[in-house]
Amino acid sequence: MLTSLSPSLLTNNNPIMKQVCYKFLVLAFISILTASCSKDNEEPQDPNNNNDRLPTVTLEQPGQVTSISATFQANVTDNGVGQVSQRGLCWSTSSSPTTANSSLSLGNGTGIYNGEIAGLNDNTTYYVRAYASNNYGTAYSNEVSFTTPELGTGGVFNGDVVLRTQDEVDDFGAQNYCCITGDLEIRTSSVSTDPPIVDITPLSSLTEVGINLIISQNPNLESLNGLHNLETVGFGVYITDNGPLTSCAGLSSLSSARLLDVVGNDNLENLDGLEGLSDLEYDLNINFNPVITNIDGVQNITSVGGDLIVMHNESLPNVDGLSGITSVGKDVRFSSNFDLDNIDGLSNLVTIGRDLLISYNEELTQLNGFNALTSVGTEIEIRDNFSLNEMNGFNSLTQVNDLLKIHANFNLSSLNGFNSLENVDGDFELSGSGALTIQGFSSLTNVSNNFELSNSELLTDASGFSSLSTVGGYVAVSNCFDLLDLDDFSGLTSVGGSMGVTDNFLMTDFCGIESLIVNGGLIGPFTASGNAYNPTTQNILDGDCSL
Repeated sequence: MLTSLSPSLLTNNNPIMKQVCYKFLVLAFISILTASCSKDNEEPQDPNNNNDRLPTVTLEQPGQVTSISATFQANVTDNGVGQVSQRGLCWSTSSSPTTANSSLSLGNGTGIYNGEIAGLNDNTTYYVRAYASNNYGTAYSNEVSFTTPELGTGGVFNGDVVLRTQDEVDDFGAQNYCCITGDLEIRTSSVSTDPPIVDITPLSSLTEVGINLIISQNPNLESLNGLHNLETVGFGVYITDNGPLTSCAGLSSLSSARLLDVVGNDNLENLDGLEGLSDLEYDLNINFNPVITNIDGVQNITSVGGDLIVMHNESLPNVDGLSGITSVGKDVRFSSNFDLDNIDGLSNLVTIGRDLLISYNEELTQLNGFNALTSVGTEIEIRDNFSLNEMNGFNSLTQVNDLLKIHANFNLSSLNGFNSLENVDGDFELSGSGALTIQGFSSLTNVSNNFELSNSELLTDASGFSSLSTVGGYVAVSNCFDLLDLDDFSGLTSVGGSMGVTDNFLMTDFCGIESLIVNGGLIGPFTASGNAYNPTTQNILDGDCSL
């Protein structure tokens, strides 16, 4: 190793020194250049980069695609840092659309959301992304592309179309429109000199109606043939008061609508042709169709967001066509279907958002179904079904959130259902029943308001109420002529109101409520009258609870 240099080596003319200096300078230059390049290639650090603070959003493939619109489902799976203040869809005919292009705002927050983009051009490729925004910016989903189908030769009619005569049907059909952005109303003119609508086959080019399809009051229209290419109705399908119409087969391509109303068609025999419908966001009404004998055409509907109403269909023997429905958002009503023998078609129904009403179905003999039903939002009323003799269903239902009323089913001889029901958060009324035995309700422990058992003349066994412990209001047991005792109410520990036991002609034994009265569980007064034995409160406190 060189530790010192002699003076001779440092002279300017020394060739060895010149070579050493040259090599040193070259190495120094290379080192400087390498360091400089290394710095140039480093990724710049942006202190304002908020990507890790943005929401996360995904987008599914399009659902329904027409020449002018498409539906999508997106999901904000993570809100990032802070809350999602806005979410939606954006689209363009170029890739990577942003909110600066066409966009649709669809609320805020995390979770799944749905939207329809409209005003599209036919035979055009579009690119769509979902977006979600928080305080740190806007995040975009994966990109989805689709191509709208080509229009028919007539294109799109903007606005509503009202057809009153056959001439108007023919003239409009000759234009070969594929789409109507508003309503299509087919309603025969009331002017007797106008040619009535008898044939709608000129409308065969139609594939989409933007809002409502209304086919109403056509006394000469026997068929819906001509609408066989119609795929989408933006809101409601109304088929009402068409006297000679026998089926809906002309709607065989219909796959999307939000409401279905089939009412007052005197000769309609079935709902064949509606098999393409699945979920309805709003109501399903099948009413006042006197000769309809099956509704199997709606068998693929799985949910109804509004009301499900089946009323005054005098020849309908069953509702097997409703077997696909698992949820109804509002009311379920079956009334005045005089030939209806059973409602077993609702065996898959799980939830009802509001009321369940079953009334005036004269040939209904049993209610052994509804065993998938777990939730009813408000009331259950089963009344005035004069042939009903068995009620052994409803065995998954745990709570009724308001009134439970079983009334005037005079031939009801067996009531062994409702065995998972624990709570009625309202009134309980069982009256006008021919039941000999009530062995259902075996899990019922609480009625928040009033409890009434009345006008069941042949009742001898009410053991189904043996678990009942609390009633928030009054208790009334009356006009049960063959009931001998109150032993089936021995579990009662608290009654918030009064207790009346009246007009039970053979009743001689009140010992079943002795504990309730002795322990101060009855808040209101006790009365007994019209029975074979009518003890006072003091009699029961003294141990004289029976003859």
